[in-house]
Amino acid sequence: MNNSEETKVVDDLEVDVQTTPGVELDLESSSQPATTLLNEINERIEILTKRLEEANRLSLDRERIIDSLHNENQSLRQGELQQALLPVLRDSIRLFDDLKQTSLNYAERDNLAPANVARDFQCFAETVSDILYRHGIESYSAAEGDPFDSKDHRVLGVVQTSIKEKDRTIARTIREGFRSNLTTVRLLEAEVYRYVPDIDSQNKDEASGTR
Repeated sequence: MNNSEETKVVDDLEVDVQTTPGVELDLESSSQPATTLLNEINERIEILTKRLEEANRLSLDRERIIDSLHNENQSLRQGELQQALLPVLRDSIRLFDDLKQTSLNYAERDNLAPANVARDFQCFAETVSDILYRHGIESYSAAEGDPFDSKDHRVLGVVQTSIKEKDRTIARTIREGFRSNLTTVRLLEAEVYRYVPDIDSQNKDEASGTR
């Protein structure tokens, strides 16, 4: 084969390669997987975006429902509390009426006997005690010499004593305590004895020193 024939064969091969349909299709199809992948990614992003928007909407709805339920619960509690307090309020109103009537009676009197005034106020104290008792609150007291108990008593003052047996016992009740079956509303307030050895001799020495 001479040179001219070889050149012709090479040219024919190049033409065949360029004009062969199969080769062009392979080159074009090589870019299709990348385009398809981008389309799928975009579709998934759109789906995720819609789901996020739906989740946000549901979250806002849930918050609104919670707020509404909270407000309703507060209203119900207020109503229940007021309903539970109604008996106490009615008793307090009756006490108010009694106090006001007593004040009018005092205003009409020229001479008030101290004993009568003391009796009236004792009646008011008993009325309040009755009101509390009807609602589960009882008053309690302590006598002189009763043991001091920090669960029921509060110390408001100390009275020194030379009698050892009186140490940490009630000397005087200042205010009564109030309690229910569930809790102590107010501790009894009292003065309590404290044992001090030779307190009598100390008092005598102080008295002699002042002479």
